[in-house]
Amino acid sequence: HEMIGSGVINLKDTTSK
Repeated sequence: HEMIGSGVINLKDTTSK
């Protein structure tokens, strides 16, 4: 589940940039 959470955070981070 940690990998999935990181993926979601990465997606949000990319959207912010």
